[in-house]
Amino acid sequence: MKKSFFLIFCISFLATPSFGQEIKATYSAEVITDLFSPDSVPNLDYELMVDQMNFQNKKAAAEIKFIVISDNKKYQVTAEWPEYLQFFETAYNLAQTSIINSKFIASDIQQKKSYYIPRVLEFTRQVAADNVKWRITETSKQINGYTAILALPEILNQNEEYQKFIPEECWFIPEIDFVGGPTAYATLPGLIAEYKTDSFILKLEKIEFGDFDFKKFDPEKLAIKDHLKFVEFYKEWNKTHKPGGGLKN
Repeated sequence: MKKSFFLIFCISFLATPSFGQEIKATYSAEVITDLFSPDSVPNLDYELMVDQMNFQNKKAAAEIKFIVISDNKKYQVTAEWPEYLQFFETAYNLAQTSIINSKFIASDIQQKKSYYIPRVLEFTRQVAADNVKWRITETSKQINGYTAILALPEILNQNEEYQKFIPEECWFIPEIDFVGGPTAYATLPGLIAEYKTDSFILKLEKIEFGDFDFKKFDPEKLAIKDHLKFVEFYKEWNKTHKPGGGLKN
């Protein structure tokens, strides 16, 4: 009888996982620099329009939730808009693009490659995730009840990414053993809790464990260019197209 009870207990214990094999992390965004510069506007009317556009961009970005899903082999960064929009869709499109520069980011953790999946462009931009080397410091702070560690970046090649998406600092949580974060450069040994560039800050709000749906992504079916070739292609493309029909992600 005791042996039977012990066997049943072991089977039940082994069959009940402690948590799912995937993580879903939700982040909020804060834009800290103006997207549009008033320095180049010709008169007061244009300056007021630029001020309004910067205001809308900051407000729209604050309403968007950025979602990271990881299974420690791959992770994706997507965006969820609010149910009721305060501004036109173009404002949210622009705000999303100003933070993740894409419809969504897909990262292959093992291959150390990240892809900016475009909204309308023909080509997908690819970057090397290990172009950012992280120096883990001894500085820590509490974030959402977890101990987060400060990591500072060393950029191997500044020309391999747009300046506004190059990180200045990052806080990650070693206790949460999932690679992932709201960036193409989440290669730290733990989930990213805060991510700061000179343009914006992303902060962790919520963590969930379970089984989650990744967006369909197959790099073999995409037209892909690495960053330098991507930039050069659209630089030439813009020369042959009318104003207003240039680079939009």
